[in-house]
Amino acid sequence: MLNQILVTGKVASPLRRIDRETYLFILATFGPDGNLCFPPVIVHNPPDFLRFAPDCKLHEQPTVTVIGSIRTNNLSIPLKDEIVRLARRAGAPGKIVLRLQAVLSKSDDLYAKRVGVEIIADQIFPGGEWK
Repeated sequence: MLNQILVTGKVASPLRRIDRETYLFILATFGPDGNLCFPPVIVHNPPDFLRFAPDCKLHEQPTVTVIGSIRTNNLSIPLKDEIVRLARRAGAPGKIVLRLQAVLSKSDDLYAKRVGVEIIADQIFPGGEWK
């Protein structure tokens, strides 16, 4: 398989149950450019050591190494939702966010295109090298 991945990072979120035996968590890792990135990881029957410590900072979280494959999905997000989300994330005042919502409420046919990426874990090991 060509889309195999081996990535080491910190557990950045608690496990969230997707279905009976499948869970999702966020892994904090460094991308090729040296910046932090946070890919979602899907795991079936997670190992016991895969735990998020809510009272600890990121550098104090458990380090894990994930071996798996990458799955991508093409996403179409309503442009009005994307712009409002970005405005909130940038710390825009509530009045500006409300104005954006009002102006963009008439643009139901405009979409932003994105590629969603997630890691499907085949194996997870404790430890690994963290910058």
